[in-house]
Amino acid sequence: MSARSLSTDFDPAFLASKGHFAGRWKRIDRMMRRFGELPPVSLYKIGEDYFALDGNHRVSVETLHQWSRRKT
Repeated sequence: MSARSLSTDFDPAFLASKGHFAGRWKRIDRMMRRFGELPPVSLYKIGEDYFALDGNHRVSVETLHQWSRRKT
């Protein structure tokens, strides 16, 4: 499953596309590393695609962590 964002705040790879999100993204990353997981995000499905209704930054951070785990 992969989530998508209807927001222009994230690129197709679900990474933040705007620099002013860097601080928030880093805080979520630190919390995820410290606690291992965060509250679930809200998704909805259209056809075969899932879209993030709430939790875009958490999805973005988790996406990057998944890529990191695949490389090791």
